[in-house]
Amino acid sequence: MVAISYSTVKEIERISDAYDKIKDKEFLSVSETAFLLSVGRATIYRYLHSKALKAVQIQGKTFIRKADLDAMFDNTEEYRAKPSKEQKPISEFYTVWKILRKLTHLSDSN
Repeated sequence: MVAISYSTVKEIERISDAYDKIKDKEFLSVSETAFLLSVGRATIYRYLHSKALKAVQIQGKTFIRKADLDAMFDNTEEYRAKPSKEQKPISEFYTVWKILRKLTHLSDSN
């Protein structure tokens, strides 16, 4: 048997309540869309700016149709990971002793 802390149970309830409030909505706010995708609001605005996601603005309020959110995942290209960069080995470095000697030498010359 696995014990779950009280705070974990409360967090699960909070997330469940938040989802229940928006699951049947046709139009979502930026915050609600971010919640559904588990990203930040800034990421949603980047999606909007790059035209990956459609929205409409009315008097400063942004509305995202849930169907457009679903459509964002239709006909997408297969995910391709970026090639990792080969790290260059560190060949030159200072020891703490060398740094202290340099700093002491600089302060003596002033």
